[in-house]
Amino acid sequence: MWSEWWARKPWFAVAALSLGCSSQSEHAVSRTTKDAANAASSDAGGANSVDGPTLTTAPISLEPGGERLLVCQSFVLNNEDWLYFSGVHFASVGVHHSNWFVMPEGAYPGPSGSADCQSFGFGVLSDAAPVQSGLLFSQSTEVADETETFGDGAAYAVPPHSQVFLSYHVLNTSSDTLDVGVTATTEMLREEDVKVRLTAGGALLGLLAIPPDSRARFSANCSFASAPDFKGYYALPHYHNYGVGMQVQLIGGPRDGETVWQAAGPIGEAVGTKFEQPVDFSGATGFRFSCDYVNTTSNTILGGSYASDEMCGFAMGTDAAQQFYGVATPGFGTPTLVDDGTDASGQHQFHIDGCAMLQ
Repeated sequence: MWSEWWARKPWFAVAALSLGCSSQSEHAVSRTTKDAANAASSDAGGANSVDGPTLTTAPISLEPGGERLLVCQSFVLNNEDWLYFSGVHFASVGVHHSNWFVMPEGAYPGPSGSADCQSFGFGVLSDAAPVQSGLLFSQSTEVADETETFGDGAAYAVPPHSQVFLSYHVLNTSSDTLDVGVTATTEMLREEDVKVRLTAGGALLGLLAIPPDSRARFSANCSFASAPDFKGYYALPHYHNYGVGMQVQLIGGPRDGETVWQAAGPIGEAVGTKFEQPVDFSGATGFRFSCDYVNTTSNTILGGSYASDEMCGFAMGTDAAQQFYGVATPGFGTPTLVDDGTDASGQHQFHIDGCAMLQ
């Protein structure tokens, strides 16, 4: 069953949200998942949580000003049974962003430790969507210390014989050479404590051209193939240095135009949101997502994967029966960037016509 599930999934790689992976030997998880399941309860993930595996990347020496987009490492979980991940704590040095995916043990074999993702056959499909269907965790942009939990009784279910496949983007903004990397200390639930099995969702907007000396908003409308019947429990935005916030609104139905989630704050802050009450998408036909930027330079800032470029995307944990990912970027249909002019507040408005919904 797992092999059939795997074969159907659209596994893309992208610099878009800085993905990554590596080998399965000396840098496997710090303990067996059997040990983790029997561990004492931890307050970090809630009253019913137990300690999960701790995943630590092999150190990478990076010179001042150095940047590497796609670094990968993998961690075999050695799990004979299902696991239920309910939270994570990130501690990192020199990491711009990281994404952690679940896939079958042995997928994308490669060298031991951290290495360029191409060493694993895990590359970049130009401006593609991330490997969204197996997303487990994502890290806020350039945050050194961050804790994420996903809601009371909510967890990502991981099948037996899995591995966690990490892709990450490293950046040294200091004046010294650094050993860069990240540790993810995970929290799990026992099966009997799981109330909601989470599925990955989200979207990516890849056509950005932020005018000089401007405040600007870029938006895209994404429609579902069939009426949604799910709730969102956690969301995390992704933008770079010029981003100041993002929003998700419903399209269609009696709540058309309702803002169901928004996040604000510069990079370097933990901006993920665990919803106090799950966000209901029922009755809508789709969603609109938008990112806000302040460009104080004399240059047009374009969309791209480097830290000096900009991005607009989000990840969301939902209870949907099927994952979804809206993609308003070249390579998926023929999206076009439309300039809508400046609104009464002085914010320059843009929208993208054409959002492909990957499900």
